[in-house]
Amino acid sequence: MGIYLYDAKNDRIAYVAGAHLPEELTRDGDPILESLPIKEVAQKGIVKFGEHLQTGKDKATRALHKLQPEWESTICVPLQEGSNASGVLLVFSKKPVVFSEDERILFEQVGKQLGQAIVNTRLHEKVRTQAITDALTGAYNRRYLDDFLNIEVKRCQRYQRPLALVLLDMDDFKGCNEKGGHQAGDKALKDVVQLLNIGVRSVDLVTRYGGDEFLMVLPETDRDGALEAAERMRSLIEKHRFPCGQLTASLGVAASPFKDGDAPSAQEMIGRADKALFKAKETRRNKVEMWKKDEG
Repeated sequence: MGIYLYDAKNDRIAYVAGAHLPEELTRDGDPILESLPIKEVAQKGIVKFGEHLQTGKDKATRALHKLQPEWESTICVPLQEGSNASGVLLVFSKKPVVFSEDERILFEQVGKQLGQAIVNTRLHEKVRTQAITDALTGAYNRRYLDDFLNIEVKRCQRYQRPLALVLLDMDDFKGCNEKGGHQAGDKALKDVVQLLNIGVRSVDLVTRYGGDEFLMVLPETDRDGALEAAERMRSLIEKHRFPCGQLTASLGVAASPFKDGDAPSAQEMIGRADKALFKAKETRRNKVEMWKKDEG
């Protein structure tokens, strides 16, 4: 048995779940998978039976028989999403089943139930994503940052593990809006988030802190690693061609080993990064500054 989602816009099918299937039927774009009537079933919203795989002569039947000689019959059921099909349920049997009309109706009902479950899952994921991400840039928002950082700081305090924050502020960003309009400014902010995601690891968190400020949380990162990451982000922004021309950014870094008597709270960590950022903006923009204890 296998469940496949159908992307009508790109006319593509994708395996998402199943059991006891050969690799060929779980691999997107595989010729054998593509030869099955999955797209047809999804497009037309009809149940399709394959009742005699052993004696069938079409391309798909021959391929299936060669792949799994013990399979005798199959059924493709559209997973209905309203009037459209979001995917297909593919079921195989080792018996040469001839499906009755009642069984066809039953499978149609199963397809509708599974299709609705997929709709509900997608809706739930959409709502969840909207709740924790910034609508413009796609970066995580302050709400998610607060939860993530508080948990991460408590973990570091307990296990004495290093943590770093990088607070970034775009230099003279107002000029971007004045030069290219708010559309150019919006596009620039989206570009910044893409660049920041390139400049950090997959375990790091990129958040929009407010306006043209962004805060990155770098777990398991010491002072040297944080400075290296911040400089990488600064360089990526400096070299990028934005809609309104060249832009630069200033960055403040705060890093703590969370041992030897230093166990700051989440707000204290943010405050340290903010002080370092202020110094970077005050002394020379397009610069990375590290918070130092003796500087307050």
